[in-house]
Parts: sequence; structure tokens; C-alpha cells
Amino acid sequence: MRLRLAVFDLDGVLVDIDSSWVYLHERFGVRSPYMRLYVTGDIGYAKFMELDITLWVKAGIESLDRVVEELGRVKVRSGAYEAVRVLRGSGIEPAILSCGVDLLAERVARELGVKLWVANGLEVSGRRLTGKGVPRVPLLDKDKALLAWLTTLGYEPQEVAYVGDSEFDVPVFKLVGYSVALTDDPAVGSQAHAWLPGGSPLDAARLIVARSRSP
Repeated sequence: MRLRLAVFDLDGVLVDIDSSWVYLHERFGVRSPYMRLYVTGDIGYAKFMELDITLWVKAGIESLDRVVEELGRVKVRSGAYEAVRVLRGSGIEPAILSCGVDLLAERVARELGVKLWVANGLEVSGRRLTGKGVPRVPLLDKDKALLAWLTTLGYEPQEVAYVGDSEFDVPVFKLVGYSVALTDDPAVGSQAHAWLPGGSPLDAARLIVARSRSP
């Protein structure tokens, strides 16, 4: 199977936090009760983002620079740089698709040298948060977001490998030509083509390259 694109989830896969949204909530001292409303369909993703971001504003976090500062503390996982090198050396383009905050995705992409990335944004006026978000990758619709992105980029799903770590990645696992789960959760791992409990981005990249070279 010839794979041309390897798409990585960001939170929990390329960086050492499970969710950039939860991480920022914790750094800003707020707790969000809105996930249940989104998952049950009572609110849409744009409203979910707005309610979450408004929690920061109400807590006095209005400066975009403060968000950038906090996300700057997030570390890239071991093996991420090598994964990009291994993929590119085999003619496979790396990419990032994240339901997290685009400020983090942009920074990580720049550090890793990844040209293709997409994530959710924060609406600002000047350098101040408005309290609204810019939804690009809804949590429950990552597969639809990826499919639309692939269409724009000119890739077929069967030419794409995907690396994820959560239940929200399972629909994406079923969409692409090859999927790798970096998780200790068997309920998630069993849904991917390959399961790497305790694995690294480099381990996933090596599997993707090997699969691409197989008949």
C-alpha cells in the first residue's frame, strides 16, 4: 500500500499533554462543565468553544499573549523530530490534525518542520480574546474534518496514515488507509490497524514506512 501522507493527532501524540483545552483550563484555574452538553448534542461545537473560552475571560485571562505563554510550556514528545525525518526520508509527508488550539499546533509544526497542519482557533480583537472560537476540527467530527482537508490537499483517504490516541480518533482510524493507536486503552487500540501501547511518534512512523513498503 503506497502511503503519501502521515497525519498525526497533536495532544497526547506529539506533545506531552492529553488536551490543550484542559491544560489551559487548569493553568487558568477554571473547570468546564460543557463537554456533556456537546457530546449529547445539546450544543454545537462553536458554542462549546465559546462557553469554554468565556470561562478564561471571566477569570481575567483576556490576553492572547498569556495563552501563548502557557502553551509555550508544553513539551514535544520524544521521538517526534525523528518521526518527521523518517517519514520524509521515505517520501511520506507528515501533517498535524488537532481538535486542540491552533497556537500550539502552529508552534509544534514550526519546530518539527511540518508544513501541513490544521486546528481550532481563538477569535481575537487585536491581541485580546473575544470569547469566541474558530472551529475547524470539531471533536466529534474529526473524520469529516480530515476528509474535507484531504480533498483540499488532493489526497485520497487510502493514501493516508493516521496516528491517534483517543476514542475521538476511532472514526478517523476507519476512514484512512492505515491507522496507528498510541494509547494504553485497548478499547481504542483495538480499533486501529496497529496498536502501540507505550509507543512513541517514532515507533508509529516506522510502522507507517514499513506498511507503505509492503505489497
